[in-house]
Amino acid sequence: SAELHIPDGFDVSNLTVALLRTIAADSHLHITPEVEHRLAEIIEDYKAAPRNLVAVCATATEPVHGADGGWVWEPAFDPATTVHSSDDGRPVDHHASHIRNAAAGDVIARFTSPRDGVDGLSVTGHVIPARPGHASFLKAGAGLNTRIDGSIVVLEDGVINVSAGVVSVTSILEIKDCVDFNTGHVDFHGDIVVRNSIRDAFLVRATGNITINGPVEGATIVCGGIFTCPRGIASARRAKLLVDGNATVGYLRNVGAIFKGDLACHGEVEHSDISVGGEFHCERGRIIGGTLVLSGNATIGTIGSSAWAPTLVCVGVLPFVAMEWKHLTQESMRVHKEIAQKSKALFELEASGKDDARAREQLTEFQYELSELNHQAAQIDTRLEAFKTEMQKARAAELKVAKLIYPKVRIKCGTSIYEFDRELKGPLRFLLDEHGMIQIKIASQEPQPITDFAHSVGPKVPSAHPAHHEHKAA
Repeated sequence: SAELHIPDGFDVSNLTVALLRTIAADSHLHITPEVEHRLAEIIEDYKAAPRNLVAVCATATEPVHGADGGWVWEPAFDPATTVHSSDDGRPVDHHASHIRNAAAGDVIARFTSPRDGVDGLSVTGHVIPARPGHASFLKAGAGLNTRIDGSIVVLEDGVINVSAGVVSVTSILEIKDCVDFNTGHVDFHGDIVVRNSIRDAFLVRATGNITINGPVEGATIVCGGIFTCPRGIASARRAKLLVDGNATVGYLRNVGAIFKGDLACHGEVEHSDISVGGEFHCERGRIIGGTLVLSGNATIGTIGSSAWAPTLVCVGVLPFVAMEWKHLTQESMRVHKEIAQKSKALFELEASGKDDARAREQLTEFQYELSELNHQAAQIDTRLEAFKTEMQKARAAELKVAKLIYPKVRIKCGTSIYEFDRELKGPLRFLLDEHGMIQIKIASQEPQPITDFAHSVGPKVPSAHPAHHEHKAA
């Protein structure tokens, strides 16, 4: 700013705007209409009350600095927010996921462009430059599109990643260390790669493949594709797995798992309940304790242990197909019942001889509904036929044991269960004869009935003598 000083006793007859403008010009003050107006006001003020007066006669115009460009995140996708914070008094879930998933079409942020500033002007007439607005340090990368209105839209399902100033959405989620409290649960639409381990009580779920480079503790894993865990799974807290595709693991200890595809295990399967929908390859491994349900061909190194750990192996079983077969059979009965009812109603309507608008409308409805029901029935029959083929294939599946079967090992096929009384050295194969009875073929020897090596433990066979049966009942 610039100040004008008029001492007390100055001759007011000499006090003019022209004089003050000259003095101001000598001081390099930039004279504007506003400054001249202000000088005139000061003169009138002094003339009204002469005194030692110091007054501001000019002020600089401050620059208006430009606005930086930036991203205004939608709260659900803002990487800077804490996921499991709670302000409403409810318990905090420390296992909550820190992963920012996004679906195609989601608007994750709004983009603002930088704005230029307006320069200022000093009292001497010099320009005071305004700082221009800077572009946002964040840029939209792969998987994102910036619309004209500034909204940033996701192009495909994936996870939001911010790296080196680039925001992207990728269908592969890479966890660079462990799945633990730093990540929370991981639930992702796509593939997941975990560079280290998965800790107890955490959930990892993916619609695609899952690859885990480290060991897995008592976690829950749901995999929609191929599952790979070369280090294996072991925990005091029981781990749970559901894998839709094929799987490769190092070992399984204290695990409850359903593998709908093939399973290759390079080590031991200990005290676990495992169901395999495809083939099972464990040529060098050992099954110790627990239950193993096999639907397809299987090759195992050793079954049981020297401590005679009770171990159950169920062969030729299709638990997934059986459940679906039951559901489809019930659905088939329901559809065919509806077809019979609709056909009867259609026949009665046609036999009534009615030909009014209402009757014609009902006739059209019945014909359409029957067409839809017949189409449903045909689809169900096709699927039932496919499942029938799968079950026949399962019954023909073979179990091979490369090294040894220990005592206390039980083999179940259908409703028959047999327990081995002594060690049986391999290589050997379990086969079914033409009567559906289990045969064991050791090396190149002729097949022998399983009863030569094991005794039946179920099911109980009813007595053939009614009198004896009545006596027992009494």
